[in-house]
Amino acid sequence: MFANKVMMVRPVDFAFNSETGEDNEFQQHMDLSAQQIREGALTEFSNAVEQLKSLDIEVMVLEKADKPQQTPDAVFPNNWFATDVKGNIYLFPMKTQNRRREVRVDAVKALLQQQGVSAVDVICVENAEQILEGTGAIVFDHAKKLAYAALSERCHESLLNQFCQQIGYQPVSYCTCSSSGHPIYHTNVVMSVGQDFVVACVASIVQSDRQRFVDTVQNSGKTLVEISLDQMEQHYCGNILELHSRSGQRILALSQRAWAGFTEQQQAFFESRMTICANDITTIETIGGGSMRCMLAEVFNPAA
Repeated sequence: MFANKVMMVRPVDFAFNSETGEDNEFQQHMDLSAQQIREGALTEFSNAVEQLKSLDIEVMVLEKADKPQQTPDAVFPNNWFATDVKGNIYLFPMKTQNRRREVRVDAVKALLQQQGVSAVDVICVENAEQILEGTGAIVFDHAKKLAYAALSERCHESLLNQFCQQIGYQPVSYCTCSSSGHPIYHTNVVMSVGQDFVVACVASIVQSDRQRFVDTVQNSGKTLVEISLDQMEQHYCGNILELHSRSGQRILALSQRAWAGFTEQQQAFFESRMTICANDITTIETIGGGSMRCMLAEVFNPAA
């Protein structure tokens, strides 16, 4: 099950988010003015939207809310909501206050309705003060009903298990360690699941969890494409997403930095299977600490 529709949020007030920067080592400052940062992000966003559309991916753009509030990470909507093939919208609890301001359920429902997608129900995923940041925290293998999750301040194990029980998926949780010795903030920078492959930085998974992870991938019948810590941390090679065009063509959405970070052998592996949609989002991924996959909230049409 791969989406041919995505929702994206225009980064009108994009900026370095100091709140999320406490545990996101991928965020970096750039020697640019606030205006230059916003203009760069808006240009990158618009170009990515057009490139996805040119490959027959339906893109729904959620515009800025009328009320004046700062949401510097709004360009990453997949963390606070997700959809399923039954028409449900799941709302996930976010770690930081300024990211919680991004939640706009009525706006999402209205945009979906405009595009002919009816939302059946809105389901809040919650358990006390626990955090589970959507498809940033969880990378799904829908075909095998697996939910991969790197435990962190943004992915609490008990809430993960509760959610997986609710939707009938098997949790595959593990701990990670970056090159600086810290847990990696989101699972979707560690790994991605495609139709017949799993890209993963196995080296970032702690030794006690590593073999179980590898065995799970192998038992799923998918090819494991291993990326290094450098490929993950410096190039976002794990932050990629397979989409399918409305005609069924396989598309790999990622940044130009991620594509350049893959080896020639890895590039050949992907090119033999799918069309590459590599976008220049340097400003967004450098300052935001997330890449192309983070910008895409998949929309699964119940009628599809």
